[in-house]
Amino acid sequence: MIDTSFKNQEAFCHLFRLLSEENPVIFSPYEGSDDLEMETRHWEKEADEKGGEIKEIEFKRKGITILPTEIACLTQLTFISLPKNGLSELPKEIGLLTNCCVINLRENQLTRLPEEIGKLANLKLLGLVKNQLEEFPKSIGKLSALIFLHVSHNKLTTLPEEISGLTQLEELDITDNQITSLPRKTGEMVGLRKLEIWNNQIAELPESIVHLSNLEELQAFGNRLTSLPKGIEQLTRLTTLNLNVNQFSEFPLEVTQMTQMEALTFKCNQLPSIPQEIGRMKNLEWLIIGDNPITHLPKEIADLTKLECLGISNTPLEDIPKEVEDLLPKLTAFEGYRS
Repeated sequence: MIDTSFKNQEAFCHLFRLLSEENPVIFSPYEGSDDLEMETRHWEKEADEKGGEIKEIEFKRKGITILPTEIACLTQLTFISLPKNGLSELPKEIGLLTNCCVINLRENQLTRLPEEIGKLANLKLLGLVKNQLEEFPKSIGKLSALIFLHVSHNKLTTLPEEISGLTQLEELDITDNQITSLPRKTGEMVGLRKLEIWNNQIAELPESIVHLSNLEELQAFGNRLTSLPKGIEQLTRLTTLNLNVNQFSEFPLEVTQMTQMEALTFKCNQLPSIPQEIGRMKNLEWLIIGDNPITHLPKEIADLTKLECLGISNTPLEDIPKEVEDLLPKLTAFEGYRS
């Protein structure tokens, strides 16, 4: 059992010495120092100035491969940032840091998280970008205060159903993994505002996604989607929808009912046409539909009076309606077509 009763300042100095001993690279908490005793005195002074409490630790590019279990002694920690080190695992004692609000462990070598991570009831941000994670513990769903979860560029193939318990989550980024499907109860994460699922292997979105009433941005670039769930038009706050590089062979007509949409991108699909109902989307500012086998554009595109960017490059268009041609000079960006 770890003794967490001694002074926080002493705990940090003890932890600091352990880090220095257990990691092969010289460990320094601030740039330009390689003297252990001098660094220890530095942290002792800082602890004194803060009333004997260390609440934040940040070590970048220090070659840390082992995080001692004694980190649990720093019971007042609210902020942990250890990016670009060599951490391959976290001690289960991490779950004792119940005051922690932010953990940033991007660009390490983590392959898994301990189940105890779910005990961090005050955690608001968990950053795990560019690690080697292959799975999430089920306890991830117990992080009831979590607002930001960033796990892009890992090796995840699935997400546990329990993740749907993160009802306060506002941003979920699982970009660049190998995920084939989202949890069936994704729609229970009612706080989600931004969902990034770029570059995975997702063939369909769960039906429950239509219940994400606060969703403003859905980035689904680079998947295997062929359609959208029935009722997608219920997402009345969704203003950005990126469906580039998927497998749509038909434009989902229900999207044209989403009149609040500001940016819609369908580049690199198999769309043969764009429906005339596109003219309903009066708030569209960006419409990117290039790299599709589209031969005709509906003249109703000219009804999109707020349009700033139109992308129709690499499409076999036979002509452009005069109404649309008259719109082009008013655009700030135009990706032309090649017939």
